[in-house]
Parts: sequence; structure tokens; C-alpha cells
Amino acid sequence: MKSFFFYLLLQLLLLDIARAEGPTLQFIIDENFLITHTLNKNTNKLPQHILKFRKDLKFQYSKEVLKLLDFKDMGPSALLIKIKNVGVGNLFTGAKAHPDYTRILQETQGHLNEVKREWESNFSKTYQFMKSITRINLDQAFNVFITHPEVFQGRNLGENEIAWGRKSDWKNYSSVYLWHEVLHSFLKFNSKSHALIELMTDDALKCALNGGTYPPFSVDGHPNLTDTKKQIYQKYWVKYLGDKKTNIIQLETIVISDKSFLIQKR
Repeated sequence: MKSFFFYLLLQLLLLDIARAEGPTLQFIIDENFLITHTLNKNTNKLPQHILKFRKDLKFQYSKEVLKLLDFKDMGPSALLIKIKNVGVGNLFTGAKAHPDYTRILQETQGHLNEVKREWESNFSKTYQFMKSITRINLDQAFNVFITHPEVFQGRNLGENEIAWGRKSDWKNYSSVYLWHEVLHSFLKFNSKSHALIELMTDDALKCALNGGTYPPFSVDGHPNLTDTKKQIYQKYWVKYLGDKKTNIIQLETIVISDKSFLIQKR
């Protein structure tokens, strides 16, 4: 009996060690960031309660909403400073008092719970896969700021902060694209590095989780990266997968230095 409990304790200890490896994601709702993104998103393809929320605030706080356009690329910390300095706090007070805001916030909280649950249930498998394909230390902490799933966004804000709000188009969607954003903190910001990230996540990780093969590459990738991915795949990627001595940072350096195809902005 003692040996059984010792075995169980050992397994739990090994599980805790495994969980301590790799990136750790903290999922957060920053209400000011949520409101800013909801008002700044350039689309009318939204549920009626969100459209009404946007319409009412843009009418009542037209000058303040106009100022928000300058804040659309900011993370929550920088945004908070801007709100205080520029004097648009009344807009956020009004937004939180709007009749539809409670529903928007509740739906965002539901999305957070859903994304967190998916990430955690897939983490053991996805981490082992990404560790094997990158061959680098991925132990970093990230804050993931969740916004409404109908007001799409997915981006790396820098400083190990990620913005995410996106209903899933297919199974394990959030897991694949959160890894995509995580890897932007390890690689450079240009088209070749971005293409490498797509090869690892949009294509390889998606196939590992959902089945299938690549190429053809995922239709969810950036169209402007398709040619770059083709060149990297043919010239470097297949060889890289078989060469366990090279890691992704080393491959990135090799690909960027290759002048046979031009590097472009991300």
C-alpha cells in the first residue's frame, strides 16, 4: 500500500513539474481595453446589442471616441495612462453604465472561461509539440487580455502581452492561435519570421491537433505570407524538421540572411 501512495505522489510531482514548464498564460479582462477595442473595431458585422452600444457612445461622446482612435494599438497599461492624461475618463464611465455593457462583459467572461479551458486541456500536448519543433526554452509568463469573441482580434502587444477575442472557426482554434501569438515574443517581427510562425502553428500544430497534412497551407494564414512560406518550406523547412541539431532561432537567422527572397515588413 505504501508503494502505491509513493507512486501516486511521484506522479503528481511529475505532473506539477510538467505544468511549470513552458509559457504560462494568465487570462484577464481589462474593462478599459475591452471598451476601447469594441469601439475602435472597424466593422459593422456585429450583434445588434454591440452595434447599439457603439452607436450610442459615438453619439453621446463623439469627441472622446474620436480620441480613442489614437489608442487602438496600445496595451492596457499604456491605455490607462493615456485615459488619465487625455481626459476621456467620462467615456469609460458612460460605457460601463450603458444598458448593453453588462451583457457584453458577461459574454466576454464566458469567452475567457472557454479559451482558458481549451488552452489548459490542450497544454500538455501542444507544449510538447511546440518544444520539439522550436527546440528552445519557452518558459515565459504572458498576460492574455480577452475581448468580446464577436469583435475579432488576435495580436501580440509586446512585453509578453497578448490581446485575444475570437470565436472559433474550427476545433482547437484558440490553442493554435494563442501559440502563434506567444511565438511572436520569441522571434523577430518581419515577414520571414511571421511565415515561420505560421508554419509552426497555423499549419503544423493545427495538423497535430486536428489531423490532416500540409501543404496546402491553412487558409486562415495571411495571404501575403503564402509565397514566403512556400519558399521557406521548399528550401529550409522539410530539412529543418529532420535536423534536430538546429533550433528555430538558428533557422530564423539563416532564413533572414538568405537574400534570394526579400524580407518585408510583418
